[in-house]
Amino acid sequence: IESCKWGLPNQDEVKICCDGSALGNPGEAGIGIIYRNNKGEVMGKYSKFIGQATNFITEITSIISGVQKAVKQGWRRVWVVSDSATAIKAFIKDKIPWTLKTTWELIIPHLLQIRFSHVWEGMQLLGRSNYMDRVRPKPASRRMDKWQTGILTKYQRSCHRQLHSPEITLN
Repeated sequence: IESCKWGLPNQDEVKICCDGSALGNPGEAGIGIIYRNNKGEVMGKYSKFIGQATNFITEITSIISGVQKAVKQGWRRVWVVSDSATAIKAFIKDKIPWTLKTTWELIIPHLLQIRFSHVWEGMQLLGRSNYMDRVRPKPASRRMDKWQTGILTKYQRSCHRQLHSPEITLN
């Protein structure tokens, strides 16, 4: 077990938690994205069925869609977080599949700064804004709130590893 913490983005930065999944490889696929500010507040969320795709393509698509929607909101400093180390490496090494590369290259000029991080798969639960909405019962007792907070604290300490890319400032 490695000990780490779930991190907040910097002051003028938006954290984009991206995830993609395919039922089968390839199979029916979808993406999910959560946007958070430096206080950890959810600024937006997005999910979409994308048809037939491989797991790798869904992860790449979730990152591109996440950054594309951030740019449309005027958010120009972003921190992309994904549970796919392979997808993160593809962006860092500029090895994005050719079918998606043009879309990515059209987004990049609109950013001032981007950084990438990989997290263990379990930590994506903390990035999903509706996770707590689904798990947390409607306000019935304070005891449940304390119990839920305890689970997240334990989760944060026990299952998170982060590999950061160098910060890339775009001119």
